[in-house]
Amino acid sequence: MPPPATRPRAAFLFPVLSVLSVAHGLTVLPVLYMYPVLHVWVVEPVETGAHGIATVVVMTSSDEGRTMTSTAQASEKTLVRPGETVAVCNQKGGQGKTTTAVSLAAELAGRGARVRLIDADAQDGSATMWLPPQWDDVAREEQYDLVHALTGEVDLDAATWPTTVSGLDIVPSYTSLKRFEREQTPGRDIALQAAIAEAADYDVTLIDCPPNLDQITVTALVAASAVVIPVKAGGLDLEGIRELNKTLGLVRSRLRADQRTAAVVVTQKLNSALTEQVIELLATDYPDAVHAVIRHTVRVAEAPLAHQPLTVYAPEATATADYAAMAATVFAPVLDTLVEGAR
Repeated sequence: MPPPATRPRAAFLFPVLSVLSVAHGLTVLPVLYMYPVLHVWVVEPVETGAHGIATVVVMTSSDEGRTMTSTAQASEKTLVRPGETVAVCNQKGGQGKTTTAVSLAAELAGRGARVRLIDADAQDGSATMWLPPQWDDVAREEQYDLVHALTGEVDLDAATWPTTVSGLDIVPSYTSLKRFEREQTPGRDIALQAAIAEAADYDVTLIDCPPNLDQITVTALVAASAVVIPVKAGGLDLEGIRELNKTLGLVRSRLRADQRTAAVVVTQKLNSALTEQVIELLATDYPDAVHAVIRHTVRVAEAPLAHQPLTVYAPEATATADYAAMAATVFAPVLDTLVEGAR
């Protein structure tokens, strides 16, 4: 049944790729589920423009509970546009940053987008370990990674490599990235922003940030016009968000005034009162962002060991469906452009 005081507006089957208009001047942001039928319930009728503003709750026919809130008042300005750089960031470890970055990148690539994934996290278990660069036929001394691009030894394109996922390239990183932290090179804050500006164009660039607020995180944030914040549902996890907000405030006031928080995603969702409270708090703290929820599944922990994204390793997993829905919403303008270009 729909939530109280709401009424069903539409039911969609895979795929949904564009912003859809419905009766009475309402706009429903696109949401994709790989299975089964997706029901979109309009909660608040509001005035809308071409892409407009709408509040929707997303449910699947097999799950009576909420699986994703696509947004509370998410506007066209919130969504990611073609060519933008998005930082996936939270300075607290274990929040699902790498899973979110890799899953969104793979989902977008699977839909025909050309995606560059920059691994700015040098620790084990990073995106580089999950999707290793395909460079076995390249001489070791020419296997450039992120630190080479940040220090100006090569351009970013020379440090970008294909992965096993068609359309998804990676800029890998290793423990050598710590050299960038140690060296007091002028212009470190804008090093990645400049490197991206001079590199080949991609439909989307995603940056997997490290679990800290050190120099490389600041450099990654300055390079991004949009931020996606993954968070687990716990009190200490919310404390980490507060520290991140301070850093985001400084970056936006001094170096990146055009930056916005595009999405907040609760990862590893379990059915509990605490989880629901955290979701409500985040919706209040980030009223203009897309709010997504990723259901817990052990398949997320298994996929990196297989060096495959969830779209390949576990295409029918709940988390795969949730990330697909999130990608369809947050990156709707990118996907719209791809559809228009294919006509």
